[in-house]
Amino acid sequence: MKLRNSLFAKLIFSCLMLLSFAAGVIAVIAVVYMCVDVGVYHNNYRDTGQYQQQVRWDSDVIFNYYELLQKAETESTNEQELEGLRNQIFPPAGTSLAWVLIDSSGNTLLTNTEGWDDALDYVATLTGREYMQIRKGSLFVLIGMRKNLEVEDVYSRGLKTFNAAKHWFLPTIIAGSICILLCMVLFGFMVSAVGHKEGVEGIVLNAFDRIWLEPLVAFQFLLVFVLLFTLSDYSSSIGETVTTCAFMLISSLIVFFSIVRRAKAGMLFKTTFIYLIVRIIKAIAFHMPLMLRVIICLAGYGILQLILLIMIVNGSFLASLFWLISNIGMVVLVCLFAIQIDNIKKAAERMAAGQFGHLIKRESVPFFTGIADNLNSTGNAMSLSVERAMQSERMKTELIANVSHDIKTPLTSIISYVDLLKTTDIKDKKALEYIDILDKKSRRLGQLMTDLVEASKVTSGNISVNIEQINLGELLKQAGAEVEPRLENRGISLVCTLPEAPVWVYADGRHMWRVLDNLFSNAAKYALDGTRVYVDVSSVGSEVILSVKNISRDALNMPPDELMERFVRGDKSRYTEGSGLGLSIARNLMEMQHGTMNIFIDGDLFKVVLTLKSSEPPVEPQE
Repeated sequence: MKLRNSLFAKLIFSCLMLLSFAAGVIAVIAVVYMCVDVGVYHNNYRDTGQYQQQVRWDSDVIFNYYELLQKAETESTNEQELEGLRNQIFPPAGTSLAWVLIDSSGNTLLTNTEGWDDALDYVATLTGREYMQIRKGSLFVLIGMRKNLEVEDVYSRGLKTFNAAKHWFLPTIIAGSICILLCMVLFGFMVSAVGHKEGVEGIVLNAFDRIWLEPLVAFQFLLVFVLLFTLSDYSSSIGETVTTCAFMLISSLIVFFSIVRRAKAGMLFKTTFIYLIVRIIKAIAFHMPLMLRVIICLAGYGILQLILLIMIVNGSFLASLFWLISNIGMVVLVCLFAIQIDNIKKAAERMAAGQFGHLIKRESVPFFTGIADNLNSTGNAMSLSVERAMQSERMKTELIANVSHDIKTPLTSIISYVDLLKTTDIKDKKALEYIDILDKKSRRLGQLMTDLVEASKVTSGNISVNIEQINLGELLKQAGAEVEPRLENRGISLVCTLPEAPVWVYADGRHMWRVLDNLFSNAAKYALDGTRVYVDVSSVGSEVILSVKNISRDALNMPPDELMERFVRGDKSRYTEGSGLGLSIARNLMEMQHGTMNIFIDGDLFKVVLTLKSSEPPVEPQE
């Protein structure tokens, strides 16, 4: 909104707001004056309280002058004195009132009408039979206002004021309402516009808004008090009164709009002196050890309790009440702390159990909101990390499966055609050499694809495991017999040391065969020619330990853990027999069977240790 950001528009609207407010206040004062002082809500002037009060005052004057006249006529025979006294009752200029003083018998005693006969009827004629009857003792005054007000006195002036108020009463109400409504609209605009500046986003604070709020508000209240005290001096002129009211209004608006700007910018509490004290206390407490903070709090509580107990001994009822309330509050506070600590403990246990995401509600631990935020942030981060890792793993598994499927068909065709070429009568030695290379590389690629698919299945858990009791010794003999011809071709001997009694373990026969086949195949590939491969089996407690060790043909220049990582052989796997997946697959298969697999390297000595849970021999079925 452009007007809200324009300084010129704000100045114009501020002036209009002040003018409309002043006009509205004047209209309200005028309406109050018309209602209270003039009595504009009456039908005519003679019904107003102002008129009736003045008539009573004048009636009292008439009674008093009549008593003086009676006294003078009794005590004095000087006609000049009597005539002067009568002139005080009947001033030469006349009056707007017609009145007659009668006794209880109806006899006319005095009147200001022309002639003395039938004064009562004459008064009624002059006033349109709208007169007041006022009694004092046995005397009555019938008094009313003349129809034609030829004399300028308080009654004629009051009637003119009444008629003018009657004429301007409704327009004044309408004009005042419009001014007040306009002032409210402009005030709402100013509240909405304060803090906005052209070309700047958000709420802008000025230097005045940096003043502490408490001294500013206190100074404003003091200023208003002084100005109101000044206005209470009735000797002040109208100009001084208007100037004082305008200054008080403008200063109050400046302070109010400053408060609005601070609130809109979220700085209302931050610009208070209390906030500064709180920050200082928090800074001091933050740099204190937790134990010191606890000790200070407990010491303060103990001193308070000691003071209250001393006051209770001296008979203070308020101290007893405050002691009871403070201890009840302490018990409630300790219970709240315990409940919230228990909530945090349960949230931490849920995180330890693998439940991530939003672990605890901030509202349930108001004393430990920082810890709750950290737990929730950590849980959300871990949940997001696990989700991303699972998504990445699924993508890798799907990629391996899709790529393996896409490669399998042409690879099968290549292997088939290579086999067909080998059956043909080809005499060229170079061609035969090329065919042999194609046969080796295609079969190696087929084995690599098989290892990839198996590795992806093992990693993703998409493989079944059937744990049962198996004879590990028999399984070793079978696996050794399978790989022994390959070992003999390189002059490597297989030395197995097995217990005389059968060794039973809990394992999956298929996966255990895959592990042993991998270990013996590695020995056939990488063991030093003319050496031996040692296989030992022993039972230790509830576990069976199987070790396979040999001397490596190549130097082992890497940590043991790296040998079990996928594709750890890197570029070597491009021109040697291995794929870099065998040991990783073997380790995962062992973990799926609730076993372990560890590698140890001592110089060129390569040793693999497998651990499985031992089993009792199975019970033979009785015939």
